[in-house]
Amino acid sequence: MQAHVLPKTRVAELVDALAKERRVVGPTAKENAFVFADLADGGELRLDYPISAQSPKKFFFPPYETLLKFHRNQPDTGEAAPDGQPIAILGMHPCDITSTWLLDKVFDTKNKDPYYQSRRERALIVGMDCGCPCDEHQFCLDMGSLYPKKGYDLFCQDLGDRFYVTVGTPAGQAVIDSTRLFTAATPADLLAHEEFEAAKTERFTRKLPFSADRIPELLGESYDSLIWDAVARRCFSCGSCNLVCPTCYCFNVSDELAMNLQDGERRRRWDGCQLRDFAEVAGGENFRPQTSQRLRHRVFRKGKYMKEQFGESGCVGCGRCDRHCVASISIRSTFQQLWEHQMAKLSQQRCELHPTPINQPASQYLPRPGRIVAAADFTEREKWFRVRLDDGQGLNFLPGQFVEISLFGLGEAPISICSATRGTGEFEMCVRSVGDVTNQLRKFNAGDIIGVRGPFG
Repeated sequence: MQAHVLPKTRVAELVDALAKERRVVGPTAKENAFVFADLADGGELRLDYPISAQSPKKFFFPPYETLLKFHRNQPDTGEAAPDGQPIAILGMHPCDITSTWLLDKVFDTKNKDPYYQSRRERALIVGMDCGCPCDEHQFCLDMGSLYPKKGYDLFCQDLGDRFYVTVGTPAGQAVIDSTRLFTAATPADLLAHEEFEAAKTERFTRKLPFSADRIPELLGESYDSLIWDAVARRCFSCGSCNLVCPTCYCFNVSDELAMNLQDGERRRRWDGCQLRDFAEVAGGENFRPQTSQRLRHRVFRKGKYMKEQFGESGCVGCGRCDRHCVASISIRSTFQQLWEHQMAKLSQQRCELHPTPINQPASQYLPRPGRIVAAADFTEREKWFRVRLDDGQGLNFLPGQFVEISLFGLGEAPISICSATRGTGEFEMCVRSVGDVTNQLRKFNAGDIIGVRGPFG
């Protein structure tokens, strides 16, 4: 279909035109955040928003919904009529468009949901491309959601004083034909579109040190990893990550009686796998009583289970769960930690299978020379160091291990390794001045040589 252009001065007219036939929602400013809400007029629409607090998922799959109404003495209960009001959702970013397509798979394939289907079929989606990363939490390029190929009716790019508009469906073309606010894209518009794409490619970089296609395999190999326990120590099981995730679709169903205790409604509401009672069944048995088990389940759902069931990852890399977690738990960092742990295990296995005596100390008690490549004071007593071994072979350490730092004439001190297992040949440590060795080590800086033994533990 032919590309079109919409002048920014006519966006308010587009909102008014759509509002004649349907409910119109879009990103609006609310205090220090942006939320999708009903638009009273085009002036409320903020298409320049970085990212919304929640996705527009709620317009297809509401947090609370009546499924049927009943009377306790009448078995012939009736289903509640699905909301059939047409809606136009303006300004959906690529990650949210991708997540909507995944929800379509969930609610519109094997067990079709008439409530979701009714809303989805009457929805017009107008996407808004991202010209630059929204913040440091996003990793949409890694997860394949930055360039949506479907899921929208119209898709816009900001070209300064106008929007470049791509048509995705006949419904989108019908909006262009009926409103008469759009013009055909000129060669200058096509050139500006290509420049936008080139600039976008430069601004977005991959955040994961490996291909996201390997996440299912990585998780399968990490089911019993100690990392789950380590990360879960910070988790409050509050469910914030479930609430803001654009692809979470779990719900619970309960009956609510009226004051006469005879009439009532059966309602469903959003539920979350991070909540303590989510996996609890009759008799009080809980299949995931521990925080680490619930955390692992959520990450497996996003990175492995949904991929295997629907062919697409359950994580679109929007970063909302990282952004809103009060404990600063990051799903991207969790993927990275699991990867680094696996790489360290493989490296250690290679060393065991193919020992390299060259440059190795003749005795485990003989320190290897290491050079401090960076140092920084954290407090009056704590100092951080990054060390590279002179033989270039690295430590091949695992999380939780430590090294013995040697200063000849003073002795040795055991110091925990505080860096991730990146496989770079370097390691980091934070040293507290408490004794002869550590007090002297505090005086060392970049370029100084120390002795290193280990790793141990």
